[in-house]
Amino acid sequence: IRPSISYTSLNNLQSILNRSDNNAKDTLSLVLHLLETLPSEMQAILTSSYPSRLSAIHDNSNKPNTFRFASWNLRQLTNDKVQNPGVREVICRVILENNFSLIGIQEIGNKESLDSIAQELNNPTIPSIKNWPNRRHGKWRSTTSDVSGEILQGTEYLGFLYDESIGIEFKKASLLPFKTYFNQLPYITIFRIFNKLELVFVNIHLTTKKSDEDKTSEKKDEAKSLSVLAQAMKNTIEQKHVIIFGDFNNVPTASEFDSLVKCNYSYVIQQNTNISLKEPQGSVCVDNIWLSEEAKNLNTGNTGVIRDNLTNFWIPNGWTLGGLVSDHCPIWMEFNLS
Repeated sequence: IRPSISYTSLNNLQSILNRSDNNAKDTLSLVLHLLETLPSEMQAILTSSYPSRLSAIHDNSNKPNTFRFASWNLRQLTNDKVQNPGVREVICRVILENNFSLIGIQEIGNKESLDSIAQELNNPTIPSIKNWPNRRHGKWRSTTSDVSGEILQGTEYLGFLYDESIGIEFKKASLLPFKTYFNQLPYITIFRIFNKLELVFVNIHLTTKKSDEDKTSEKKDEAKSLSVLAQAMKNTIEQKHVIIFGDFNNVPTASEFDSLVKCNYSYVIQQNTNISLKEPQGSVCVDNIWLSEEAKNLNTGNTGVIRDNLTNFWIPNGWTLGGLVSDHCPIWMEFNLS
């Protein structure tokens, strides 16, 4: 039986297209309104009808004491954005395809936004996620900071998605009170992994301060402040396995990170991490994962940058569709706690 669009739906669609307020002019709002006018059967077909290349699904089930960690700047993941089924599908698909168990997120626009992703992973509504081949039923949770700072688009939060079912236990979290050094406060979170070891993850987003004079030097100053952060980790917490990660807005070889290297931290990602439809291979490495000397010993050497399947028909691209979920690629690494 082919689902049909009712006269009521057509009338609703016409009224939406004829609206002249700001919401109707916003492509994201318009996409959601258009979907709402369709019958549920048609919504299900359309939200999973966009063809994409199926990447190899990575399975860590035969690797005991091993898990994959990822970092992703999701570019203002607001409540409105996460209601777009194309956005949820891309995020969930990347997580499932690459067998990520712990993901740190930057640029969260609303405190509740990550809950929608965790809910979709636990109880899928999108057909492609619901019918994922050999989908393991995880127990996904999220934790989100208080307001970390302000960016051009508004308020920013930092957060994590994690799968309790594989043995990742949330212990505690807090924003670090380093306003003197950082525009966005770092979000430190401690997870106990496989009931073996507590790892400290410091989620960070470095940005330039609002200055009309020399934004570059302001950014460099903030990067240099990472040494203060590293020293604070060394002096105030008992755990030694520290992972400082996120969007650093600068290449890892820049001199501003020398102070972090002097604290025996090393970076993992060397490839470009930005992405656009015009430049799908990116141009610069701004996202990274820095490991303390102890954390480095847990690195299996399996790392990467995900570039496939980051678009969806229902994601706006200016005034058209088929856009990217973010202008940052997810980056990842693998830990082994044997």
